Amino acid sequence: MLTRGNTKPGTRGRQAVDRLIYEERQAAGARKGLGRGRASAGHEAPGGQARSMSTLLDRPPRWTVLEDVTRGEARRLARYDAMMSNLVQGDISPPAFERRVGAWRPIRGERFLADPAAVMAILDMRRQVGDPVFIYEGRRP
Repeated sequence: MLTRGNTKPGTRGRQAVDRLIYEERQAAGARKGLGRGRASAGHEAPGGQARSMSTLLDRPPRWTVLEDVTRGEARRLARYDAMMSNLVQGDISPPAFERRVGAWRPIRGERFLADPAAVMAILDMRRQVGDPVFIYEGRRP
């Protein structure tokens, strides 16, 4: 039986051992749902999932849906949604919300709405008329 311990680097035996080790790791990743290559490293595959997500921006119209959101943008939008939920539930004070969100980098050249009174008013208005507060649509092209 060939192993890494009884073969020398560069020989056909070592190449066979290395190939088996590689194939076992790839199969283990596929079983865990990690996929292959870039996807297993956490990167999006080319032609991957297209996303649409809603957010509140600091310009009219305040409530908007962003199309073709990248994974990094989706993470930031979800973080903002969580901050809005914390604000509405009283888990974060309005000044803390304004300070934190106001310090964030813009997304696609636009700033997140950091005014806590405006955020709460828009969310309340959308709930009263039955409109969704947060939209996430992921679809395969």
